[in-house]
Amino acid sequence: MVVLPLLLSTLLVAALGAADRPPLDVVLYFEALCPDCQDFISGGFADAWRAVPEILNVTLVPWGFATATPDGDGWRFTCQHGREECRGNKLHACGVRQAPSSGASVDFSVCLEAERPEEECADDNGLDWDALERCVDDPDTDAIMLRYRDLTDDARPEIVEVPTVSVDGSRRHQDDMLDDFLEFVCNAWQGETPPGCLQRVDLD
Repeated sequence: MVVLPLLLSTLLVAALGAADRPPLDVVLYFEALCPDCQDFISGGFADAWRAVPEILNVTLVPWGFATATPDGDGWRFTCQHGREECRGNKLHACGVRQAPSSGASVDFSVCLEAERPEEECADDNGLDWDALERCVDDPDTDAIMLRYRDLTDDARPEIVEVPTVSVDGSRRHQDDMLDDFLEFVCNAWQGETPPGCLQRVDLD
């Protein structure tokens, strides 16, 4: 009579072990107004995000090669493509901060990088445009940008180009990631194959 409960207990543990795995941790280093970033985020990255969002845990790092220098009681930011890029980086950061969900913040950034009207991107993803503009102009947002700077500066190996993507802490095979991100994450995923990956196989 002891064997059956023990067997059932063993099967339960095995079933729990085979439950859904945690999603892949994806860190996306980029900057606004960067043509390569726009192409990737609105293209290959967006394709993967739309196909298999359930296996992706995305962290956006909108900093790139910006610099920050103390300026009185605040900070002065300098960006490769000028002040509009610095504003764009802050807009992405404010989207992350204010979006109703992490998924909505990713959708907002994808929309911006597709160069759609900013207010339309906000409306489509449950964000208040006036609140976003206030956030961009708020000196307190500088602290958020400095955290993105630190995430970028602390990355190893050093970030030498954007976009750069990390999957589960690894940036190996970067060319493969940028060439076909959906194929890469489908191959990297070790859990049950999601429908978005199966559809990709069918298309191939």
